[in-house]
Amino acid sequence: MGSIRHQVADGAKGYPIISHVFNKHLSVWNSAGILLNRMRATIVAVVIVVGCLVASTSHAGELLMQGPSVHFGSTDHNDANLGLGYIDEYYAVGAYYNSYSKITAYAALHWEPIHIDRLEFGAVLGLGTGYNNTPLSPVGSLTGRVAITDNWGAWVLLVPSAHGVVNFGLGYRW
Repeated sequence: MGSIRHQVADGAKGYPIISHVFNKHLSVWNSAGILLNRMRATIVAVVIVVGCLVASTSHAGELLMQGPSVHFGSTDHNDANLGLGYIDEYYAVGAYYNSYSKITAYAALHWEPIHIDRLEFGAVLGLGTGYNNTPLSPVGSLTGRVAITDNWGAWVLLVPSAHGVVNFGLGYRW
């Protein structure tokens, strides 16, 4: 016994119209399911970011706009890891398109012990979606920030992985 698709396709041999209609509708339903999963992930990420922005009124935070990435030793990964997040002295949340062109929503702890003039260095470690066909996977990076002005900063995120990734971003601190 094969899958339902194979059983119907086998049963429809000799009836090309039935087979064609079945395959066409199955494709439409698969596409709709993929779209709904992406929409769900985007809504979850937006809710997380907005919730943290509202909850963070007690101390200053930073809106982080993630931009392009460089994948070392790999040419088949997505380098347009665009995303939006919120980061403060204790935590980071947000969402981005990951290296596999899937949406990752994340929540993480943020630690930034090194401050030298306009430079800041630290790390982010937490959980995110969209990797390894599991609901949640560990995510993290080493972080560096250069203050451009009192409010604006350029971010560099170094993601340790099998191939190594560097992501660039721009932040606005209030």
